[in-house]
Amino acid sequence: SPPELTDHLASRGTGKEHWPELLAIVAGDIPRSSGGKVAKGELREQAREIAAHHIDSSNSSSASVPPLGT
Repeated sequence: SPPELTDHLASRGTGKEHWPELLAIVAGDIPRSSGGKVAKGELREQAREIAAHHIDSSNSSSASVPPLGT
């Protein structure tokens, strides 16, 4: 959970500039190539879509997921 993650990072002395701005738990498998390796391009695209949705939500008054560390 976000509070556990921020507590862990703080206890290890990790500076806030290195903390993630957004934590999204996604159901499903990590996309893989035909060779079994992680399909990084597809994973990045999924992350962009999640981040864009979060940004759109945070611009409205109904933002439900605050950024980590706030």
